[in-house]
Amino acid sequence: MDRNRLGTPDPELLEFAANPQTPRCLRANHAALCDLAVERGDPVVLMTFAWHIPPDYTLQKFGDDQLDYAHKGKNRCAAELWGKAEHVAHALRLQNDEIRALASDWRAQGGISAGLTEVGLPGVQLLDMDDRLPHTGENFIDPCHLTETGSAAFVEILWPLVEAAIESFENAGRPRR
Repeated sequence: MDRNRLGTPDPELLEFAANPQTPRCLRANHAALCDLAVERGDPVVLMTFAWHIPPDYTLQKFGDDQLDYAHKGKNRCAAELWGKAEHVAHALRLQNDEIRALASDWRAQGGISAGLTEVGLPGVQLLDMDDRLPHTGENFIDPCHLTETGSAAFVEILWPLVEAAIESFENAGRPRR
């Protein structure tokens, strides 16, 4: 029985995820967003993807509710929606590496984009959610969607940066957007 709410792709399509093209594109898009935000004087938080694919993951075990995911049943997505589980995990690691590298590059530039020299612009910060949110079934209903517990932990990790951004805007006399 296919209990993946969006269905399962044809088996021959699962191999397309073996050679992920998204990390390079993701980095380029994030870099362009960082440039725009810094140009506008907006704070930026680059955040890695939190995810959980148990080591013993198989589509059969996922469908039979035999994995550590907290939520059982229909409203979740199997890893195979994107490709074979090992390929999806590999792609997520590569994407997170690109986000970390972009944040590192920004730190090396002093948080200022190439070509911008205005001092006092907000920097680009990294929130490594992949590192901070435990990869456990308690936090996930499937490879990338959070449980209520996971959502609460996500907000607890994210909120200090949001709060600091709000305070920064208010202290600078800038309106909230």
